[in-house]
Formats: sequence, structure tokens, C-alpha cells
Amino acid sequence: MQLIKRLIVSFLTSVFRILNWIGNSAVSNKVTSILRYAKWKSQLEYLGEDVVFHSGVVIHNCEKVSIKKGTCIAEYVHMWGGGGIEIGENVLIASHAVITSLTHEAKAPLYKSSLISEKVYIEDNVWIGTHAVILPGIRVRKNAIIGAGAVVTKDVSANDIVVGVPARSIRTERELLVINDRGRFENVKELSEGCNAQYEVNINCRFA
Repeated sequence: MQLIKRLIVSFLTSVFRILNWIGNSAVSNKVTSILRYAKWKSQLEYLGEDVVFHSGVVIHNCEKVSIKKGTCIAEYVHMWGGGGIEIGENVLIASHAVITSLTHEAKAPLYKSSLISEKVYIEDNVWIGTHAVILPGIRVRKNAIIGAGAVVTKDVSANDIVVGVPARSIRTERELLVINDRGRFENVKELSEGCNAQYEVNINCRFA
């Protein structure tokens, strides 16, 4: 079975090279997209429908990684799946983002001799900005936004927006995030007594 998978991957890699040599066109791009999906479908633990992989995506230990439908993974995203990675539906992962379920023991006398694996969970409708890093054991709950370049060292709450190193929430106590029936965010004015100001969320992140 493993031999068959390797042969499939080798064949698809050869086809990719031919398509790149032909150049960009609507037809070659469509064929490339279909072949990328087929390649990852044959390797991942689970792959849902309508998942888009752009070029240069690297996933180690594919057999421990599952990705649900509608997710989009941009160029040069890198995942270490040895500890397990579970990605939900309609997740956006921008270019050069890193998701790792593996790390090393900081107190070990020889770092390379120690290995810690903890599963990572990315829930539905999460947006991960470019160059963000998700560390082992993290759960990013639904509708959260991870700002560009953020390093996530602890769990992220649903509907939260985190930025920085280490990642921190940019919500204030006076700010309410309301999700409507379409799952979108709305800024709402605080109604507490004596306060008439309206507070805005400064979302300093991009998808690409």
C-alpha cells in the first residue's frame, strides 16, 4: 500500500513539473489544482471536499493530519503533523504560516534527543494570517483570527482576535463581539451607564 502511494506521489510530482514548464493558463492551473487535491487525498488521514492547496505546501506525517471541507491553504504553508493536526471547515491559512504538533524539551541535555508531541486543533472558520506560528497542543476555536506574524502559545477563544509575539487578544473589556447568523463580526457600542463612546477593533492582520 505504501509503495502504491509513493508511486502515485511520484507520478503527480512529474505531472506538476510538466505543467509548470507549460506555463500558467486557466487549463493548466485547473489541472494542477485537481492533481494537488488528489495527491493530498492519497496521503492525509482525512481530506474533505473543496479544499484548495496552493503551491509549495509541505506537510510532514500526513497520515496524522485531517482537513475538513472548504479550507484554503496558501503558498508555502508548513505543517509538522507527527503529534496530530485537525483542521476544521472553511479555514483560511495564509502563505508561510506554520502549524506544528512537535517540539523539544527545553530542559533536555540534548535537544534533538527529546521530542514532545501534542495535537493541534484548528476549529471551523478560523483565519490564520501570513507567517503566523501555531505551537503544539494549541486549540484555536471557531471564528478566531490569528494576526500576521503572531506566535500562538496558548489556546485562542472563539471569536477572538490575537496578534503579536507571544499572541495576545486585542479585545477590550468594553468591546463586545457579536456573531450574526452568517458568522460575521460586528462591533457594537457598549451600553453601560455613563459611557457614550464607541470602541472599534483594530484588526492589524492580512490573509495574504
